[in-house]
Amino acid sequence: MRATVLLVEDDEDSRAIYGTVLRHSGFLVVEADDGEGAVKSVRLHRPDLVVMDAGLPGMDGWDATAALKSDPDTASVPILLLTVHSQPADLERAEAAGCDAYVVKPMDPASLAETVGKMIAEVRRAGGGGAAAGAGSGG
Repeated sequence: MRATVLLVEDDEDSRAIYGTVLRHSGFLVVEADDGEGAVKSVRLHRPDLVVMDAGLPGMDGWDATAALKSDPDTASVPILLLTVHSQPADLERAEAAGCDAYVVKPMDPASLAETVGKMIAEVRRAGGGGAAAGAGSGG
């Protein structure tokens, strides 16, 4: 079974680019463009991993991550935070919200797909994850 990735990005062009590369890398991609949509989509689709932009309208990526990690039903879903913020305080904020990994934008889309694949493989080796836990690597 292919791994499902929830891509949460409010910038339409970035979402299209990252989504296309993730799909070409073999992932099933579900998309959301804000924090509220991200929380709903995780509950509905049970993705193997969430790629979350930090700077979202309304509920931002930091708060959406914290909401997902504080809910026992969604806390185990790994979250990779994408952000333009790269100061040590930003990393601390990401860790406090519960992010499993943190990358600074702009990020090469192929590198993002590689990072997503590695994170999903690690989760599967550990026996956790979302919808396709235990299946082969999706990317």
